[in-house]
Amino acid sequence: MSGLMIRNVSVHYGGIAAVQDVSLEVSPGERVCVIGANGAGKSSMLKAIAGLVPSSGTIEFSGNALNAIPSWTRVGQGLCLVPEGRGVFARLTVAENLQMGSYHRRAAASELDDVYDHFPRLFERRTQPAGTLSGGEQQMLAIGRALMAKPKLLMLDEPSMGLAPLMVEKIFAVIGDIAKSGVTLLLVEQNARLALGLCDRAYVMETGRVVLTDSAAHCLSNPLVRSAYLGD
Repeated sequence: MSGLMIRNVSVHYGGIAAVQDVSLEVSPGERVCVIGANGAGKSSMLKAIAGLVPSSGTIEFSGNALNAIPSWTRVGQGLCLVPEGRGVFARLTVAENLQMGSYHRRAAASELDDVYDHFPRLFERRTQPAGTLSGGEQQMLAIGRALMAKPKLLMLDEPSMGLAPLMVEKIFAVIGDIAKSGVTLLLVEQNARLALGLCDRAYVMETGRVVLTDSAAHCLSNPLVRSAYLGD
């Protein structure tokens, strides 16, 4: 089964080109990251893949063309996005937020247990409104909600943003466990060192375009990447 393939994808907001002719591939079981500065177009690219913003070009997942398919249908096909800013339902409880993740299918109780195994803190907070959680707990909830959709490809947009270092370490440990379970990952992350340490391959975006693609290991030793994104 083929994974994700996008070809010459562009996203415009009015007269502004946020993404320009981007091509990218993610094979099943692969862990791929996209790094770049603020405004490079990384989040817009994920939104285009998820069907949340209009785009041109070709987007295919598991051999199926997605361009004319709405976002909720893409979720049903196994393509799930954990958005920047988490996007939890603040007035719903933790448990209700997780149940929303499986709105398109009947989830088994064991699947909810699996999420709680990944994030024991969510089990402790399961009856609390999501809006009362800390930022790190809300990030756990956003990832857990996506897992309830049984993703084949999990896209994560800046999962470390605004979190304390210890919480970032916990979140990325779970993301690594999710990848080991066979879920394909496409990660957008400003913490380039962390992203490259987790992933197999990397794309570097600047001003809406992909300017480099290589193995994560090679990117970690690339002098230009180290100077621009690793602070070396």
